[in-house]
Amino acid sequence: MYHAECRTVSSDQSPDDSRIASVYPFVVMASPGWLAKATFDKEKYERHLEWLMDLGEFIWLIDDAADLQDDLRSDEYNIVAKNEKQTW
Repeated sequence: MYHAECRTVSSDQSPDDSRIASVYPFVVMASPGWLAKATFDKEKYERHLEWLMDLGEFIWLIDDAADLQDDLRSDEYNIVAKNEKQTW
């Protein structure tokens, strides 16, 4: 996550870097709660991780929609933009 976040402010940025930097913090913040459970249900855990990834992607989409004009001006990757100038 750290390396992806660093690349999001460099010219070496990729869509994967942007996704990792935007989505994974939700997974990291919400996963430790599973350590407090006395039992472990793998199926529920995997559903929870999928939900967290979906939540992170939703927040990423909202953030990029809010930042659209700034990102277009600075030629930064933006998931909402369909800008031909962007090569990634």
